Amino acid sequence: YDFGQEGASIEMYEAQRNYIHHNLSVGDTTFTELGSSSWRRSADNTFAYNRYHSDLPNSEFLVVRGAGVNFGPTPGTRVFNNTAYLSHRDDTQGVVCHAGCGPDILELRNNIIWAEWKGLYADRPFAESNNVFWSLNGRPVLQFFGSGNAMSSTSKVTDPRFVDVTTSDFRLTAASPAVDAGTVIGALGTVTDAVGTAVPQRAGVDIGALELPSN
Repeated sequence: YDFGQEGASIEMYEAQRNYIHHNLSVGDTTFTELGSSSWRRSADNTFAYNRYHSDLPNSEFLVVRGAGVNFGPTPGTRVFNNTAYLSHRDDTQGVVCHAGCGPDILELRNNIIWAEWKGLYADRPFAESNNVFWSLNGRPVLQFFGSGNAMSSTSKVTDPRFVDVTTSDFRLTAASPAVDAGTVIGALGTVTDAVGTAVPQRAGVDIGALELPSN
């Protein structure tokens, strides 16, 4: 209330070994931001099959940090099969990994990130594959900075072809490039998507939080 616009769905400070899954967040400024103190880190946290959509400016899906800043580092953050839709054009960011990103800080796989400003910012290479990035103009800002940092060949800048974003229906259509395009994540601890549909439905795992039913 004191900032006019504030709110994180899941604020994680000094949090360790948590499994955050099968959540729906609508209209929060941030889905999750991780922070460490000088004596205890936020570490080894996993996020899977969550849905986040916000029409607010300055909204963010995920913020993690390396060691080069206060409240960092936040190592071992694993982010799989989430769907994030940030529809405002002012300073919205899908994923932020800064101040020393790396594969020890962030693993990002099988996610759909639709952000009208910036889909991703990472200042160093990290573990990334099988993600879909998009914006309404077809040119989401993706900032893979640092030597050797680039989007994986298994990730795509393409329309995920949701059923209807205007009604917040983020199910996949049969024509979606996310269908069967995910990678298998070992020991994820779940066999269902965000709404209880068994995973996988066909030859492969779908990208995003919602698996397309086979019938």
